[in-house]
Amino acid sequence: MTENQKIQQLVPAGDKVWIGLYRDAWKWSDGRNFSLSYWKSAEPNNNAGKENCVAAAFNYEGKWEDWPCDENKAFICYSVPVSKKVLALTLEKTSNLDLNDHAVLEELLNQLKQKLKEQGLNEDIQLSWRKQSDGNVFHKEKNKQTSV
Repeated sequence: MTENQKIQQLVPAGDKVWIGLYRDAWKWSDGRNFSLSYWKSAEPNNNAGKENCVAAAFNYEGKWEDWPCDENKAFICYSVPVSKKVLALTLEKTSNLDLNDHAVLEELLNQLKQKLKEQGLNEDIQLSWRKQSDGNVFHKEKNKQTSV
């Protein structure tokens, strides 16, 4: 519904736009499987066996209709939202390894990624280090002394 409302802001009332769904066991144009539907009543009807593409009709609240793919219509694209999170890590160094060494950084990322997968995070998660202005990722924390 949220996506349809955004599209309605872009598309003049009464216009129909291609949404990237087509009849090949109903798949999206990027190859993803079809898993939801918002069909207009009596659709899809595959009129004359030639309606293999899907348009959203904005005189019907954005509900879908199947149409012949050779009809000229605007195309609305969708991209998967990317979520970025920045986390600060504090590591306790127990060996002489240089934490800013490229190989060490890569191995740490691999281990973090594996832990996240074990906790159910997506396979396509991408992790990276944020380098500071000096080119290093990690810095030795200065000893903090507190007075009471």
